[in-house]
Amino acid sequence: MATENGYTLDQFLADTRATIKAKGVPSGLAEIRDHVEKLLRNPELLTKHLGDPVPYRERTTIGHDPETDVHVLVHGREKGGKSVPHDHGPCWVIYGNYKNPTRMRRWRRLDDGSKPGYAEIEIQRDFMNEAGHASVFAVGDIHSIEYGDDTFFIRVTGGDVESQKTLRFDPETDVHVLVHGREKGGKSVPHDHGPCWVIYGNFKNPTRMRRWRRLDDGSKPGHAELELQRDFMNEAGHAAVFAIGDIHSIEYGDDTFFIRVTGGDVESQKTLRFDLDKKSVQVADREHRGVAGLVHEVTLELELRVAGLAPVVQAAPPAHPRRILVVAVELARHHLGRDG
Repeated sequence: MATENGYTLDQFLADTRATIKAKGVPSGLAEIRDHVEKLLRNPELLTKHLGDPVPYRERTTIGHDPETDVHVLVHGREKGGKSVPHDHGPCWVIYGNYKNPTRMRRWRRLDDGSKPGYAEIEIQRDFMNEAGHASVFAVGDIHSIEYGDDTFFIRVTGGDVESQKTLRFDPETDVHVLVHGREKGGKSVPHDHGPCWVIYGNFKNPTRMRRWRRLDDGSKPGHAELELQRDFMNEAGHAAVFAIGDIHSIEYGDDTFFIRVTGGDVESQKTLRFDLDKKSVQVADREHRGVAGLVHEVTLELELRVAGLAPVVQAAPPAHPRRILVVAVELARHHLGRDG
């Protein structure tokens, strides 16, 4: 690395502030990238701000300009890894590699975003960001990174990304993450999610969860008898798992926010909805927001490949230690490659 060591973090923040005032964003991003590359040439940057020897840490903020809300973070990776395609919400970002390169991929979204939880993306550019170089991603740019062992890079952002709503795309799985915000309390009827598993995670205020067991054999069309199997409170910071075919219901109070993670797009599936009083079951066509009709359980099994009763799955994994809310996440079906 070159020995231009007179350029400090404070000077970088001052120069970046001047650029934003003079040119604005996004017009000034190319010039800010040049400031980042100048900062990368300081051989004492990491030891000064992180210590000697430099520790491997997932994320460390070493600078912040309150006037422009520009953040400077250092990422140190002992072992190689990669991210899924994602954006940074309302924030722009510049990645600058300090030690060893990062493979950067820029993605283009093909669909119009009209279908909730669905996205099609394709690779727009694939390149190596070498040590000493920086790459710019404007607001909304979808990108992913891949790095090897012993890699250190700087990430400069316009805004605090960790407090923002961002999009994450999964080109290999059909996992969907939705956020439900309820101003007023309410509840659902007992239901399943068709061929999809589901995990409910409460972010703010609890949800009362009920797991139900079906007693009849499904031989009588439109008829179902249920009994309560488990009744518990899913507190904020905790999650509960329901496997494919598990019958459950939820009840929540005012000002409740929870995350629902599903294996598949539930909104495009046919699911079962149960009426306890009438001892009935209907097939709900969520895609068309209606009820398709009453069917025989055996027919449903053949159509959805869902057994009448699924095994109970216990103990969801613990919540994220920082309780970071991942909001408005859309995941993609890869062509190349947010109602209980």
